[in-house]
Amino acid sequence: MKSKLLLILSLFLFFQNVNGQIFDTLTICNGDSAYIYNNWETVTGNYPHSSGITTLIVNPTPSLTGSFILNGNALQTIPNTYQLTPAINFQSGSAWNSVTLDLTQPFSFDVDLFFGNNDGGADGIAFLLQQVSTNVGSSGGNLGYYGISPSFCVEFDTWQNGLINSDPWYDHIAVQKNGNLVHSSSNNLVSPTGVPPGNINIEDGQWHNVIFSWNPSINNFRVVFDGTTLVNYNNNIISTIFGNNPSVYWGFTAATGGANNLQQFRVNSLGIQLPDTSICHYDTVQIDPQVNSTNYSYLWTPNYNISNDTLISPYFSPDTTTTYALEITNSYGCSSIGSFTIFVDTTNVVNFTTISPLCEGDTPINLNFASPIGGTYSGSGVVNNIFT
Repeated sequence: MKSKLLLILSLFLFFQNVNGQIFDTLTICNGDSAYIYNNWETVTGNYPHSSGITTLIVNPTPSLTGSFILNGNALQTIPNTYQLTPAINFQSGSAWNSVTLDLTQPFSFDVDLFFGNNDGGADGIAFLLQQVSTNVGSSGGNLGYYGISPSFCVEFDTWQNGLINSDPWYDHIAVQKNGNLVHSSSNNLVSPTGVPPGNINIEDGQWHNVIFSWNPSINNFRVVFDGTTLVNYNNNIISTIFGNNPSVYWGFTAATGGANNLQQFRVNSLGIQLPDTSICHYDTVQIDPQVNSTNYSYLWTPNYNISNDTLISPYFSPDTTTTYALEITNSYGCSSIGSFTIFVDTTNVVNFTTISPLCEGDTPINLNFASPIGGTYSGSGVVNNIFT
């Protein structure tokens, strides 16, 4: 997936002179900033100054939420919201996004996590990158991810298995690899840390905002929890964990054991998900970025061998390797852009020299004289690559 936010600055000024003061309104898109009274501002609000008041309105960019494959006790309760476990003992659930990630490309996933409202409950939620399948998961104090290998996991652990996993006494976040939960082992990548201020309880009946981001250009992975960076990890996980294969599944797991909690996640925005794909020469492929809203407009560029460049899921038939971009614009005029590449394999193109007319009784033609040599030919009158 190659995704970036298109920074659009739409500026509307409304001036009203009251007793010599000037009131104006600026409108921008989320992710942009406006220069107001010598400061760059990014948050909706009123900004007073001796000469007046400027009102800043920050409009949202398109909400791109994707779809997930659910397993175990996981279910979708309302649009964009997924229950991983009910508040029942010995439950487990997993949800894997239906589009694989390419870790050579950056990502930023903005979600909210709900850990329940029972401080004595269990067991927690985990965010995973893994290469096994979209139907894996486990139960109990393993947070649903035990044994999933290879994997890179951010765990939000709400139950203390101190003797088993070397857990601290408080709710904590840690980064583990390869489905091993033991913090004292070599599989611990980022040591357990509590949630500020003062290692607070996160089973508080509240939704907590979490942003997971990856920057492959500097091999940096971050987790921002309720506005505070709790994980800042630098490592080439493509090579150290995934054997130089950048294609991974991603999603969430959760479990309960002898104690329980309602554990959920909801998606705010995932960005445009457009994985690269490969086709043969003269083939056609339909691309589905998993966005479908009548409130959005769509534009694919370049308009090169596309069935309709304004449809959300058109057909592509390029005759050469081509990189396409998709711009999605909402009713506020704010946009998101994603890009992907269709690699065209031209090795299946067969070139024949001129063949003289073949009459009944003539010597059969061996089609292997074509360029490139080799391959299998089929069709009416063709047997073992011989045309008669």
